Parts: sequence; structure tokens; C-alpha cells
Amino acid sequence: MSKTNDRLQPLAYKLADYAAQAGEPGVGDVVSGLKKVLDPLPLAQRKAFMRSFRNRLRLELKRRELTIEYAGKLSSDDIESLTAHYSKLLGYELRPVVQENPALISGLRLQVGDNVYENSVADRLKRLADHI
Repeated sequence: MSKTNDRLQPLAYKLADYAAQAGEPGVGDVVSGLKKVLDPLPLAQRKAFMRSFRNRLRLELKRRELTIEYAGKLSSDDIESLTAHYSKLLGYELRPVVQENPALISGLRLQVGDNVYENSVADRLKRLADHI
């Protein structure tokens, strides 16, 4: 990577962080602004910058997502409560993504970024089988 690209990469990361915090409207605003600002740069530098921006944005958006897998019943109040709890714990707003997963048998699996928190019958049975 060239020195110019090395200087632009931190900017790409900061803009991706900002866009992720702002949500979908922020992403559109940042991308349209970037097209105007990057236009005078050589094509290779624009591509490298946008690649860094997209990769970081993808990671940031995933980090701000609370995936809630459940088996059994889960009310909208439960979803709001879990989202509020983990948002407060992490210090930033999370967007819930809810998926029913009968393979859990009963319980929950929560994921934020690379962190997984599980309290399900399937997980307990797996740990019991591994122990035996």
C-alpha cells in the first residue's frame, strides 16, 4: 500500500465508524460525500480507500447488531429488554436481529460481533455429552 493510502486508511476507518453510528441514513450521506471528495484522486487510491471503508463499515455494522436466536416463546418486551441491557453494557446502541432456532430446544443464543452468549438446552446437552 502506498504512503497516500496509508494516510487515507485511518480516515476511511473513522468515516465508517461515524456512518455505522448514524445508521442507514448516515451511510448514504457519507458515501455520497465520499464520491465527491475522492473524485480528484487517482482511480487506484479511490478503490483502495473505498475498499477500506467498506470492510470497516461491514465490521462496525456487525458489531452494532444483537443477534437473538431463540427456541420457544420470545415477546417483543423480551427483545426490547435484551437490546437495552446489552446496549447499556456495551455503551452503544444495538440493533436487534431476531431469528427462531428450534435446534436450541429451549433458551437463547445472543451474539454481538464475535461474542456469543448462550443459555439453551442444546448447549447444556452438548456440554454434558462432552463431559461424559
